[in-house]
Amino acid sequence: MNGPFPVLAKLKCLKLSGIANNQLDFFRTNVPNLHSLYMSCETNRELEVWRHLSGQLKLAHMCLSNSTYFSHFLELTFPHLVDFAIGQIFCRTTDEIASSRGNDFFPRHSLLRRLSVSVPIPVQWIRSISCHCPGLTSLSLTLVNPEEGILASLVLLTKLRHLLFLKSEFIYENRSEYTNMHTKLFRGTIKSLESVELEIHPSRNFLENLLEAASQLKRLDIKLTFYDSLLLDVEFICENFSCLRRLEVDMCNQTPADDSVRFDKLEHLEELTICNALGISYIHRNNVRCLKICFHLINNEDLGQIAEKFPLLKRLTFEFCSWLSVSGIIQLHKMIPSCTIDYGSQRFYPDVYP
Repeated sequence: MNGPFPVLAKLKCLKLSGIANNQLDFFRTNVPNLHSLYMSCETNRELEVWRHLSGQLKLAHMCLSNSTYFSHFLELTFPHLVDFAIGQIFCRTTDEIASSRGNDFFPRHSLLRRLSVSVPIPVQWIRSISCHCPGLTSLSLTLVNPEEGILASLVLLTKLRHLLFLKSEFIYENRSEYTNMHTKLFRGTIKSLESVELEIHPSRNFLENLLEAASQLKRLDIKLTFYDSLLLDVEFICENFSCLRRLEVDMCNQTPADDSVRFDKLEHLEELTICNALGISYIHRNNVRCLKICFHLINNEDLGQIAEKFPLLKRLTFEFCSWLSVSGIIQLHKMIPSCTIDYGSQRFYPDVYP
């Protein structure tokens, strides 16, 4: 920054952790074709950069802000915006977010296709998103003690395919909020919805409500499941979400009864990820083609059961499996020579001539 900076005509995407006073002129003259920006909005300088580039950005990921600058940010208009993410906002109370200009922001951004909101937002915001962003295909939300029917308006999003519930990291007044998933969030059917990811603790009520809203779901990822009713809920998923093609579950080091988890009932299941299990002896023979195992306690004895329980397996990945040996993986590959196996940095390719 000590001399003239060249025009970066080919620069499309930029990620910054902050800017200095003498960098403002750089943004005004040197990035004519920038269309993706990852940056915070905590100062007047950063707000000025967002304002200057708003007319050309297609992707805006505002990663960090406070209530004052967040409100100013929402006053901007991005006429070409298709991908928008709101990161962490520091506020004294949740009401500060609710009072921001979100209701006015979304009617001006009807081209949005992907939206991620890492802070809890009121039902009025969700209704505004549903009414004014009809082309939305991916939506990530943070819910903190949500009110009944907060997601009822999502039925208006006829192109919505992916829905993610983010883990709440919202902190105010030195307290952390936790999500209550016992209310009935959905009403009606979201026919286009194909994939749901959960970084929060789902309750049985939530799973039953999700089944009502999206019985045709093809992918369900439950990333955090530290609660007592885990096995009953996994059983519910296996018995009711018959269209699932991909499933990720965290077994939380619990040992299921012999018949309590029946992945084999999901006849269309092709991809399965199992985290923090105590073994695989409880798994029944099934049609899964892609398997990822992510837990320390799997050992070479468990490997001998994989070929029997997953006869159609084409791709196998081991992560965080420190008890396994390379010799055990080699022996397994001889049992399933048509399968690609990834173990750490090593890959065992299919044997064309088994």
